[in-house]
Amino acid sequence: MSQSMSKPLPFASAFICEKVLHEKDGVLSAVRIVDTFYVKRAPEISDQIPTGVTMNALIMLRSKEAMEPSEITMKMRTPSGKMVDIPGKYPVTLTGGESGANLNIVIALELKDFGVFWFDIFWNGEPLTSIP
Repeated sequence: MSQSMSKPLPFASAFICEKVLHEKDGVLSAVRIVDTFYVKRAPEISDQIPTGVTMNALIMLRSKEAMEPSEITMKMRTPSGKMVDIPGKYPVTLTGGESGANLNIVIALELKDFGVFWFDIFWNGEPLTSIP
């Protein structure tokens, strides 16, 4: 993704996992980091009935020079190329240097297409990173 923004972007690490544990000491543990879900449809279920998948998108931001109140949003690209807004706007305030923020966004998909889905992460409307 291009970085046409004149303001500094934070460093971002983002991935899909089955679940995120938030330990008592504040440490996060991502369980079963995945880039592929295998979905089987029982033979007796019609192809007209959508199949569902639930996952967690863990987005970890580190400030570097980014220091203003900001907003994270997401869009999904389907295998057919359709862009779908992921509901929710997530406010983030970074204070510079080593400060950071972690977002755990639960995504429940109703699958009608099968193939590779991409999740695009935006920082104040500007592309930040993508997750396959």
